[in-house]
Amino acid sequence: MTNTTDIPTHSRGKLLYKSGVNFVEHALNPYSGCSHACRYPCYSFSMKKRFGMIKTLNEWKEPSLAENALEKLESELNGMRRLPENVFMSLSTDPFMYTTPWTNDISLSMIKILNERDIPVTVLTKGILPEELRGGHPKNEYGISLSSLDESFRRKFEPGASPYMERLEALKLLNSEGFRSWICIEPLPPEFISPTPFISLLDACSFADYLLLGKWNYSASTSARDYPDYYRKCENLFVKWCTKNGIEALTKESPNSVVRRN
Repeated sequence: MTNTTDIPTHSRGKLLYKSGVNFVEHALNPYSGCSHACRYPCYSFSMKKRFGMIKTLNEWKEPSLAENALEKLESELNGMRRLPENVFMSLSTDPFMYTTPWTNDISLSMIKILNERDIPVTVLTKGILPEELRGGHPKNEYGISLSSLDESFRRKFEPGASPYMERLEALKLLNSEGFRSWICIEPLPPEFISPTPFISLLDACSFADYLLLGKWNYSASTSARDYPDYYRKCENLFVKWCTKNGIEALTKESPNSVVRRN
């Protein structure tokens, strides 16, 4: 177990909160910042910067832990009149940061605290899902973000995140153990940015239980070179491909809304 005295910390009010996002009941964000340091427009970083909580990407990519995070989570759960039916990790950071290994121990401990109270967890990461998750609640759901399969794209736009094939293999392992798995294809890059054909990206996701598709937002690239038409074409292909392969399809209309596609 990581020695928490060596981990940078920050003060925080509540760790566990009721989300305003329509596909998430409760969210848990124990960290501030994210060492994946994505270069494409990151909604979380943009909002933190806009409201003066973070000044630069260099500051953002040095994550810190909420003070007394494990004790705080226990205390918050003890004080709730009704426990959450599910907790999402995480909306504004990443629970398993690839180049920040201490996040693995902390996140695993938090998931254990929740699971021991019969609260399933839904995870989303650009890191490597630890094998220890195989011992979690049977209703836990594990997911990865995947915008490309090309490593040159990752090195440019997701410099601190895990290699794509390692990310996929870790998810496949948990899927083979019977856990519900999902893949978030967001942000979908404009065609001229990523060399991975969209159909190849979908084929790499064929083992998952459900997929979520979202736009490349907050960038001039989304209004240039016919990106809106390209996204609509991909969205139509996405729905048809998921239907053909018996995979649940969801599309992200905005940061706060998700639509199921039949």
